[in-house]
Amino acid sequence: MPQPTLSLTQGTYAGALEAEGGAEAFRGIPYAHTTRLHPPVPVHTDTRASPIDATRQGPTAIAPRSRLEAVMGRESDAGPQSEDAAVLSVYRPPLAHALPILFWIHGGGFSSGSSQASQYDGGRLARDAHAVVVCANYRLGLLGFIYDPEPSHQPTPAEAFGVQDLTAALEWVASNAGALGGDAGNITVLGQSAGGLLTAELLVLHPQLVARAIVQSSVANLLASVPQALAIRDVAASLVPAGQTLATITPEQALSVQAETAAALPALGLDLGPGFPFFPVLPPAAGPGGARSNPNPDVAPSSARPPVLVTYAANDGYMYGLAARAAGLREAEVEALPATALRTNAAWATASTDYAQFLRARGHAVALAEFVWRPRGSEFGAVHTIDVPLLFGTRAAWAGAPMLGGESWDEVDARGREVRRAWGGFARGVWPETIDGVLEVLEAA
Repeated sequence: MPQPTLSLTQGTYAGALEAEGGAEAFRGIPYAHTTRLHPPVPVHTDTRASPIDATRQGPTAIAPRSRLEAVMGRESDAGPQSEDAAVLSVYRPPLAHALPILFWIHGGGFSSGSSQASQYDGGRLARDAHAVVVCANYRLGLLGFIYDPEPSHQPTPAEAFGVQDLTAALEWVASNAGALGGDAGNITVLGQSAGGLLTAELLVLHPQLVARAIVQSSVANLLASVPQALAIRDVAASLVPAGQTLATITPEQALSVQAETAAALPALGLDLGPGFPFFPVLPPAAGPGGARSNPNPDVAPSSARPPVLVTYAANDGYMYGLAARAAGLREAEVEALPATALRTNAAWATASTDYAQFLRARGHAVALAEFVWRPRGSEFGAVHTIDVPLLFGTRAAWAGAPMLGGESWDEVDARGREVRRAWGGFARGVWPETIDGVLEVLEAA
């Protein structure tokens, strides 16, 4: 078969037809250029000679190794790290035309992850949802979510550099929707964990671009207030080597400062999450945590009220208790840890339920669902990120993932097919129903 091509105003890209998903894949397409502590600059022309090779993964943002490797396995095949990694990948069925668009935001605690890793390959989702799937990078950690009060850098507290990157990517998708084979008026933004929280933010900041949203396993009440974000910035700045600034340190030094900042925050009462110090500051309309963290919004409420599907996993908190268990804490002691404490009922199920109620009160149609699938032979159960292989990735990408235990790939793929079709249905206005053994709808819209 001929090599698929994607013709855009910025250039023509040569992709690949995936053997496993049967979708056309175009990887590593730049949507912007990024320089440290500055807003992204949209790409208008790709200066490389067309057709541009889009068969390989693009670069990934500066980041440490993921804490999620304990359950997901290692993201081993993303491109090299770079401070200019504002790229995305597009997956679509052959002959796509005016299809719904699924815009995916990966998780990783705002500090790790990459849309270019094969674990986020969107080919199976594009095939089974019959939709265009877009997976975008964004700046991470200190370089993506440190609070910068300079208005020319960060126009409002809610618009961290990582958020600005995602805004630029979403606007790029809307502008190029027709060429992608999608419908600019039907973009569903979805994300998991940190990506879910960022989905909630885009829902508020850019409702005109969001037709629907899926917020998966997101704790919207673990957020930074403006004073906290400024205090965390001061801590980070104090840890920069003498004679340098946040703008001049090397990427390696930035990662060291990030780790040292995370270690310093608990003693200062600023520990907002498990080992990642930089959180976005959300406007009140984003959720109950945002309402608490920023009582003076910079973003005016919108009359747009897109439908939202909120999900969490039955054992979301298990992974975050692993370190405490390894330190010798008994199960009852882990459950008694304070609020950043990450046990499922306190930090995940309740937060998701509260968020769904918050959205309903604001006029959104909302459904709440729980992932209950527990792979055979896995000690983790329906752990945080268990929904990701049901939607994304390839057989090779998930081979050996601890959370999948001894489950065969054929079983994983079959279970996920029902979810992928349900997500495609939601993108067309059809609310998901319970999928036995996989997803339980707790509150229908």
